[in-house]
Amino acid sequence: MLQTDNFCKNRLTQSRPYCYSLLNKAAFQSQTTAETGCNTVYTGIRRTIRQPYTEKKHITVLDTDLGTDDAVALLLLTVLPVQPDVIVTSYGNTSLSQANRNAVLLKKYLKLSATLVSGLPAPADAPVEKNTFHGHDGLADCSQQMIDRLCLTPADFAAVLPFDNLKKQLQQVDTVTYITIGTLSNLSFLLQDTTVREKLAEFYIMGGGIREFNCAHNTEFNFSKDPTAVQRILRSGLNITLFPLDVTNHQQLTATDIRELEVIGSYPEYIRFLKYNLQSNTLWDHIPAAVLHDTLPVLYLSYPERFTLQNARIIADGYGHTETSDKGSLLHLCTEIEPGFVKEVVRRAFLQRLSSDSHFPDRIEK
Repeated sequence: MLQTDNFCKNRLTQSRPYCYSLLNKAAFQSQTTAETGCNTVYTGIRRTIRQPYTEKKHITVLDTDLGTDDAVALLLLTVLPVQPDVIVTSYGNTSLSQANRNAVLLKKYLKLSATLVSGLPAPADAPVEKNTFHGHDGLADCSQQMIDRLCLTPADFAAVLPFDNLKKQLQQVDTVTYITIGTLSNLSFLLQDTTVREKLAEFYIMGGGIREFNCAHNTEFNFSKDPTAVQRILRSGLNITLFPLDVTNHQQLTATDIRELEVIGSYPEYIRFLKYNLQSNTLWDHIPAAVLHDTLPVLYLSYPERFTLQNARIIADGYGHTETSDKGSLLHLCTEIEPGFVKEVVRRAFLQRLSSDSHFPDRIEK
């Protein structure tokens, strides 16, 4: 059952850190809407956002399995005001070790400042399959060429910190915003640490589907990889905003859109990513476009006014299948994004650098 909620349309323009109130579920459900200047309180289980307090330490974590649409989400960070402090890798679109390599090369390629942390390996009962939807390396099979051109060395890859480092960072701050655009194993593990759990203020998750699915048992790919983690997180009673396949499936770039980006002349490797993404979606999902699922949670943090959310009660079964149910946990469900907005920001990212990238003066050969 969906419950319509009224959300403030004010753009979040303050710099980090934000202070997020950690209210329990009952308190969230009894809140009333009130607005006073920049201090905004949302109804339902929506978070409270107040003016930033400089004495509070807040960090934002982006958890990603580094496929081609994840790479586009990282590209958008080059033009967005809200940035992650930490990027955590996960298995899924590729292996964990390859995801670590992809994180290192994209951080250098895009000149990102986030700390890189290696996620946890797949659980023993995770489905075993060779996933080439995004290429054998998750990046359209051109990661090695990018590594060679960037002159990355073993020392560069050794800079990816172990997962315990993330736990230590979270224990040293007051509040955490956690974004997952990959599998949920890392977040599920963190929730089991009570010291860390109490600091996790809000979650933004790309995953699941209500009426649309792309894997067996009517599941979505990210949720299908670790159903136990999905159930633990959805039952946590914490402040979750979910971006399901029903919305992300429709964030598409057509072949014509990609050709227009190619004419701009910047990020030639990303043109390769998008073309490979389009080919895979056409072949496997019968969608003749590059589908940019993972861009939505990243965009939401900077431009919440472009999205429509509803309160919904969601449950998950042992396969990771999600559906609405009166027995489910109350969370925020993204139901719509302003048409054309994803395409607009992707184009903005391509335009901001044009063809001046000294790392990649030439295109990678097909």
